[in-house]
Amino acid sequence: MPTLCVCVLPLISHAAEERALPVPLTLDAALQFAASSDHFQLQSAEENLQQALAELEQSNADNDVSVNLSGRLSQVGVSNFANGEGSENDSVVSLFVRKPIYDFGKTASRDDLARLNAELKQIEKSYLIEQRQLSISQKYFDVLNADNEYLRHNEDLAMGYIHYDRARENK
Repeated sequence: MPTLCVCVLPLISHAAEERALPVPLTLDAALQFAASSDHFQLQSAEENLQQALAELEQSNADNDVSVNLSGRLSQVGVSNFANGEGSENDSVVSLFVRKPIYDFGKTASRDDLARLNAELKQIEKSYLIEQRQLSISQKYFDVLNADNEYLRHNEDLAMGYIHYDRARENK
């Protein structure tokens, strides 16, 4: 168990040093974490965006020219009926080139759908970052309000004690 602590403790302290927040924390420093790629929601949004971009590329490739080359190598013996004429080579090479000429707008619609889906995933990622910025800002200002409320209560307590002390002295 002590060796585990010795091995893990430096890693934890190194990770804490990298993510240490500045003192005092500013709003700009806090907002830097809104677009941090370490957050699971942003990683998921980035993966969705990459998948949509891959589907866009696949959609673009579906209507392109396709070229297939196939071959078969075989060697056969000469038939007894051939009387020594002919060849023992029975190999075949085939080249197929295919390009759809017209598909009644199906490809254009599919390409538009894939492009719009990729744009949607990018907008969703931007929206998520903006929501995180709003959440961080709200929490930052909540802390500032709590600090100001503490200072106000502390000042009220001090003023109350001063009034009490003066009233006690004037008796």
